Amino acid sequence: MTAYEIYVLIICSIVFLLLAGLSSVFLWVIIKQSVRLIRTGAEDDKIKKEYVKAQADKKCKICKGIEFSVSLLLCILLCAFFAFSLYVNIKKDSFSESIPTLKVVNSASMSTKNEKNDYLFVNELDDQFQAFDIVLTYKAPLEKDLKLYDI
Repeated sequence: MTAYEIYVLIICSIVFLLLAGLSSVFLWVIIKQSVRLIRTGAEDDKIKKEYVKAQADKKCKICKGIEFSVSLLLCILLCAFFAFSLYVNIKKDSFSESIPTLKVVNSASMSTKNEKNDYLFVNELDDQFQAFDIVLTYKAPLEKDLKLYDI
């Protein structure tokens, strides 16, 4: 990994930890306020209504179980994708040979057309890569198999 990628990884990790800590503090404050309201009796009517509603919603346990399962599956997939992306970046494209890999374009060097490249103007191609675009990369073919304008 380059120094820039390490810097971005460190910054993202710090921001993630700060956001996780901040949300934990907010959650703790909300729970503390809820407990205070319950102890003073201010929430008794609301609790009774919720209990009656929960009794009526017991029929929908299957729906809640399905929703929980889908949420859990999506969370696991997201974590697996994050771990895979981190592993690919650390291993320096070792997966590019057999598995397509998502990459982020780091610079805007491919965002404008080169005037000398007639192919782009003749075919009216405007699909340039902008900075921070996400692209899917594959293993490059052998040099002898490459043709002009292959990416």
